[in-house]
Amino acid sequence: MGLKDITIITISSHKKSYAFAMTYRAKWALSILVFTIIISFIMSIGSVYLLQNELINIRQVREDLLNQYEDISNQNIYLNQTIDMKNLELQEVAKLDDIFSSQNGTNPGINSEENNSTNSNHTKHTITERRRILQNIPSGPPLSVGSFYVSSHYGVRNHPILERTAFHRGIDLAVATNTPVIATADGVVESVSSTGSYGLRVTISHNLGFSTTYAHLNSYIVSVGQYVKKGELIAYSGNTGRSTGPHVHYEIRYLNKLLNPKYFVSWNISNYNIVFNNHESIRWNSLLNILMDPVPLGHQQLLTKVVN
Repeated sequence: MGLKDITIITISSHKKSYAFAMTYRAKWALSILVFTIIISFIMSIGSVYLLQNELINIRQVREDLLNQYEDISNQNIYLNQTIDMKNLELQEVAKLDDIFSSQNGTNPGINSEENNSTNSNHTKHTITERRRILQNIPSGPPLSVGSFYVSSHYGVRNHPILERTAFHRGIDLAVATNTPVIATADGVVESVSSTGSYGLRVTISHNLGFSTTYAHLNSYIVSVGQYVKKGELIAYSGNTGRSTGPHVHYEIRYLNKLLNPKYFVSWNISNYNIVFNNHESIRWNSLLNILMDPVPLGHQQLLTKVVN
């Protein structure tokens, strides 16, 4: 082996110098080692990049599945609403049939009496009775300010974020962040939670089977099981969850079935008949008779949902 096949490596310090002779084979082994380390490093970076992409894909698939679930749920709600509307149409047809039968001298039958028994004599309610009803059934806007507008209505709409048709379960009231949110009827706080699409939300269980939900809140000041009065501060509006701007998403349910909040929001003493005229599927007569009971508190305690 000649000198040309030997490489001298010198390492110097302030005290002395060290010289190392490296043969051709040693240089080749070192080169292979360095090359192997570089290749391993590059492969590690590539593996991390692929894993990150795979994680992103998994998250996207999860989001798509959640969106599909929400769409199916919305379609189910829409179909239930359609069934309710068709039932109302059948009731109207039955009423017309009864009218036609009576005009022709025939006996309208039991169905006519049953339909008449379900109609509410709400026009005869006194001011005190009306106030009691509006105190116990969700009425008026869920905001303590008079300046707001409906940015999205109840029903089928083009979703502003998902960019596809979806069923909107309530109405959106556009207001500035941290606008006071109030209970629209006496009740018990059923839940306070934070979910992906609703953000921070509060649900209140009211008398007679009604419940309300307030979503996309910035914060809330109530707790589960707390009793609240109509008009009492429960939260502050925000932009949490799946939202495009500050607002309050407001829902109303009766026996866990969604109702259009539109008429309830504008319901008051001077506009007293609006809810009865637009939600005839509810058997108002039997409900309001409970509130008109001389000793209503006992009934209310039985009808108010107890939150464990």
